[in-house]
Amino acid sequence: MRKGIHSVDARQWCRSRLMFLIALLLVISVGCGTYRAPIDETRDGISLAEAQNLFPVAICLPAYVPTGVEAAPRITYHADFGDPADSELYLRYYLRDHQDLAFEIILVPWPSVRNVGLYESKEARQSAIRDLLGWLVGRPKVKDTEPQVTTEAIKHQDDMERWLFEIVEPDSLRANLVVWGNSPVYYRVYSRLSAEEVMKVARSIPDCAPEPTATPASK
Repeated sequence: MRKGIHSVDARQWCRSRLMFLIALLLVISVGCGTYRAPIDETRDGISLAEAQNLFPVAICLPAYVPTGVEAAPRITYHADFGDPADSELYLRYYLRDHQDLAFEIILVPWPSVRNVGLYESKEARQSAIRDLLGWLVGRPKVKDTEPQVTTEAIKHQDDMERWLFEIVEPDSLRANLVVWGNSPVYYRVYSRLSAEEVMKVARSIPDCAPEPTATPASK
């Protein structure tokens, strides 16, 4: 998966083409019963060890977790058509008292991802804002909600380039998204934390991505 930037639209385009090819293969092979269509694979509530066995690159957890948030994430693995190279790993951190979602980190394996210049274009920044809105209110409501919000996009340059996208108004929809590439992983951190807190979380994720992991076990 290559979500973010223009990659959300690109992924949808590729998926539609792939579905067309699968349908064509089904038509051709249905008579002889030789073809089994690949299916998406989703694993909910798995351990970090299980996730690492499935996910094709090293999984790095944040060293900083805000006060009042559970220290360990709840983990979900998803792979389009069961392909680890086209997978996403969801690390969800919940508030201890209320069990509301505090923030969510999504890791995508992307060996060729750039760590600079990802969101320099206006179109790429608008795509990121829509992605944040989709996370917040659901994708079907993005079109109607987008005109109602005031947003900001800020590039942070410290140990690496990270972009912070924030819905600043109205207060009821305040949320933020931090994105960056650190080959071979593309990171997205969604939250309703303050901008300062979510940047602390993002910056605390260690640079362990260059260390490869074992090839995922065969199914």
